[in-house]
Amino acid sequence: MARISIRSIRYRRPLNPTWDTELEQQIHCHIEGIEAPLDFTGLFQRQAPLHVEIGFGKGRFLLAAAERFPETNWLGIEYAPPCVALAAERAARKGLRNVRIARGVAEDIITARFPADTVAAYHIYFPDPWPKKRHHKRRLIKPPFAVQLARTLEPGGFVNTATDNSEYFEEIIAACTDAGLARRDVPDTYADDAFRTNFEIRFLTQGQPVYRAAFRKPGP
Repeated sequence: MARISIRSIRYRRPLNPTWDTELEQQIHCHIEGIEAPLDFTGLFQRQAPLHVEIGFGKGRFLLAAAERFPETNWLGIEYAPPCVALAAERAARKGLRNVRIARGVAEDIITARFPADTVAAYHIYFPDPWPKKRHHKRRLIKPPFAVQLARTLEPGGFVNTATDNSEYFEEIIAACTDAGLARRDVPDTYADDAFRTNFEIRFLTQGQPVYRAAFRKPGP
């Protein structure tokens, strides 16, 4: 889950909304009411490669990527309700029918509800590093979850990650490689400024290092 202060999100719906509210309701999918395992073709009402962003925060990357690549289905999972509401509204305003946004704990949703071999790529950018040692158990990318990422990836699928914490970066590398994911060069598909998250923009502006890695599931 991306680090974000809930107080920094001020979500106020305009009195006279001009966007498609039915589309917004479709985008904000309540997956707790959908039978498991999830049927992504039914969820998106089409068959297309599925990319999942975990902890999308204000949705900058998710919406930019969905707008740039309409041939791909984009699912965002976020725990913070204001972020979910804000991203769903923004996606509807843009008319992005290839986006679905769900609220919940990503580890629980993916472990319990994602079928094997169904995700083309995961995007996990700047998850909370929980820097204090006693809090490390709260980190998102740990060995058990890395196994679930590997299980649900399609053969040849990717996990794309970034963090500003060098110690956590080494932990991510170890967890993913131990789960059978091979480290690869980071794809340059999302290299331009339009895809930078709010956290990355802040870190780069402050001159802080950013550590990136991609991991590929063996396959064609």
